[in-house]
Amino acid sequence: MNFLNLAFLACFFCLSLSLATPAQNCSPNDLSALKEFAGQLINGSVKLSWSNGTDCCQWEGVVCGDGGNKSAAASRVIMLKLSGKGVKGKVSESLCKLDQLQWLDLSHNSLEGGLPLEFSNLKQLEVLDLSHNMLVGPAFGAIAGLRAVRSLNLSSNSLSGSLADIGVFPDLVAFNISNNMFTGQVDSKICSSSRSIRVLDLSSNHFTGGLEGLDNCSTTLQQLHLDFNSLSGDLPDSLYLLSSLEQLSVSSNNLSGQLSLKISELSSLKTLVLYGNRFSGYLPNVFGNLTGLEQLVAHSNSFSGQLPSTLALCSKLRVLDLRNNSLSGPIDLDFWIV
Repeated sequence: MNFLNLAFLACFFCLSLSLATPAQNCSPNDLSALKEFAGQLINGSVKLSWSNGTDCCQWEGVVCGDGGNKSAAASRVIMLKLSGKGVKGKVSESLCKLDQLQWLDLSHNSLEGGLPLEFSNLKQLEVLDLSHNMLVGPAFGAIAGLRAVRSLNLSSNSLSGSLADIGVFPDLVAFNISNNMFTGQVDSKICSSSRSIRVLDLSSNHFTGGLEGLDNCSTTLQQLHLDFNSLSGDLPDSLYLLSSLEQLSVSSNNLSGQLSLKISELSSLKTLVLYGNRFSGYLPNVFGNLTGLEQLVAHSNSFSGQLPSTLALCSKLRVLDLRNNSLSGPIDLDFWIV
């Protein structure tokens, strides 16, 4: 769904504009690290553009700063932004020598192979985006030491591992590992690792079991995407305590049970996607408290009974899809754009 990509891209922070490039040339160590990285790439525009000059601060996709040291004799590489630049090759461990790096974006390229364990050496890294590549193998060991990270996007690769092995990211705001090969249960570590998380996207993986691991999730959570896994059981009561939740999507799993009356406590909810599960019973007639609801997609379940009359109070509702259930009753089309 487009809103998943848009949600993650709309990160809740950016680095200060004061990180402008000083007059000094780049650090010799950073220059060496970037040259080593470029040397392992297959010929492309970035490799060619980096072949000129010895000041890496002037290279395509490279941003330098003082690295927090105002008296530094040379500029340090603090950003490397090469999204969609046709970069082909491996994620070289040489990048891990850029010890002042705060932003690394290699998304939408053709990188392959695994993530080097040395990634954990990037202690200053706040933004890591490796999405939409061809990366494989275990992921969490390589990123376990990134304690400063705030936005972590590994989506659309073939990475693997268990959430039980995830590290602690105290300042993590956005975590997207969708469309990979991660397995196991939704471990409680994913919530306890950060008390500031707002976006959690685990969709399109191979997660199994129940959702008890969400019991410790912070009330700051605004988006929870668990679609296209093999999750089972009921929606836990702890889910209804996430008072800031705006998007909840759990489609195409094996979830079951009734939709609790407590759904009314999610007063910030805008999107509720439940389709392709085994939910049953009636839809609770408590939608009057969900006045901001814009999408309710619950088709292909086993819901039964009357359509909730309080749906008519959801004046912002634009998408209503309840087909392939056993529901009955009238729908007043005056309330929605169909």
